[in-house]
Amino acid sequence: MIKRIFTVEKIKILSYKPFWFLIAAYGGLFILASLIMSSITGAISVNNMPLHFTRLFSHPYAWNTISWIGKWFYLFLSFPVILLTINEFDYQTIRQQIVNGISRIEFVISRYVIIACLCIFASTIVLVSAVIFGKSTEDAGIFSMVSIQFLIGFFIQGMGYLGFALFVSIYLRKAVIAAGVFLIWPLLAEPIFGWIIDKWLEMSIARWLPCHVFSDVIPSPFGIITSGKALSSPDPFVLGISLVYSALMFLLVLIKIKMSDL
Repeated sequence: MIKRIFTVEKIKILSYKPFWFLIAAYGGLFILASLIMSSITGAISVNNMPLHFTRLFSHPYAWNTISWIGKWFYLFLSFPVILLTINEFDYQTIRQQIVNGISRIEFVISRYVIIACLCIFASTIVLVSAVIFGKSTEDAGIFSMVSIQFLIGFFIQGMGYLGFALFVSIYLRKAVIAAGVFLIWPLLAEPIFGWIIDKWLEMSIARWLPCHVFSDVIPSPFGIITSGKALSSPDPFVLGISLVYSALMFLLVLIKIKMSDL
């Protein structure tokens, strides 16, 4: 089944130029951003507190910094997921595949195979950037258990974000609307909704909403520029909640595809 999925998707993707443009934009802009940030050297003081920017790209902290930069660039990888999914409906290729014998669950799995491949690609860019731009110190080399933790966390974070992009694409079926919802929900709608829920229930619920959880998988690195701050690895509990949300979205996408008149 997986071999058939790869064969079908390869035929559709190889000639789809917007897909490759967005992939190239992701890799190029990510590496450029890492290069610019890694060139910041020295330290400044704010309120008599020294801020050591060089620590951001000193190992093992570099893994945190570069993974955190990478999460903002998942935007570029969400658009290929949205465009490829919407094209399935616009050009009725999903209907043709089902007529040709591919089941609906195989179609959903094919979407997640693409997402997993994109996340592997993104994780590879993180790995390469950390090796190139990270600075070894006497206390830490390039590779350690920390590097594995952040690469795994970054991959899981990507599965969450891109799974959400697939979710809105399947339910909305319009590229512009799906892209708009994908951008507006985590940046504006979910924070406002979470704030309202927190005020109404007088509880801290907002931090457990899906996109907030995905964002928290990779902690902010900027605490490490202050002296004495320890490295914060991805929280296993947050990773687990992120996987639960990813599984839930997979189930909802599968239900929608099974119930839809394609």
